[in-house]
Amino acid sequence: MGFAKGVATGEVRSRPFLWLVTAAITGGIVMSLELAAFRLYAPYFGYSIYVWGTMISVVMAALALGYAVGGWLADRSRSGTILYVVIVSSGIYQLAALFVERPILRWLWQSGEFLGTTIASLIISCRP
Repeated sequence: MGFAKGVATGEVRSRPFLWLVTAAITGGIVMSLELAAFRLYAPYFGYSIYVWGTMISVVMAALALGYAVGGWLADRSRSGTILYVVIVSSGIYQLAALFVERPILRWLWQSGEFLGTTIASLIISCRP
């Protein structure tokens, strides 16, 4: 009986570490996708400071909002199920975005480099 209790306690202690590692890895993935998006946006919006600034601002705001909402949900949940469901659904969304991003960017090109980049970043770069 003592062994089973010790295993459960060790499992509970390692869970916050696993969540922190998950947040760090997914944050790094989002930042790498952001850098890849610059190359994707270049033929439509160029490499101007407006494009860079808009993209960085939108992604950083989305990360901050995601971490705040994720922390709020984590405080109310005893398991990591919600976290991993959100991560998997985000991956599925990003995969789907691969098939529709070029028509979206062609459509948004007419909106200008600031508004077009902002909307494109909200649609393509920021996932649930």
